[in-house]
Amino acid sequence: MPEDWKNKKKTMLEEAAKGGIPRGNVFKELYEGESSYRQVADFLTEFVAQVFPANFVTGKNKKVFNKKVYSFVRFNRFEMFTKITLLDRFDINAIDWLKYSVKRENLRYA
Repeated sequence: MPEDWKNKKKTMLEEAAKGGIPRGNVFKELYEGESSYRQVADFLTEFVAQVFPANFVTGKNKKVFNKKVYSFVRFNRFEMFTKITLLDRFDINAIDWLKYSVKRENLRYA
């Protein structure tokens, strides 16, 4: 990733939107260099922020999510990342889109 990614993002997006050779040059610039774990994790969290709704993760969960992305990027090729590892330290009740309502008589099943 370029050193000044945050500043260069706007111009790179404009070039990529043109399509063809300019778009290819943008991808070439992004993928040629060696990137640190932090740069890759920042890129992925930026991607998630642009693709998913703003309330996907908020507050403390956003910080936990960013740490999980960073730890995933740092994994070796054969390390495992389980669902339990992913959800550890998340406050599931604070995530609006995961909330559900249950009738009082069905609480025993929840």
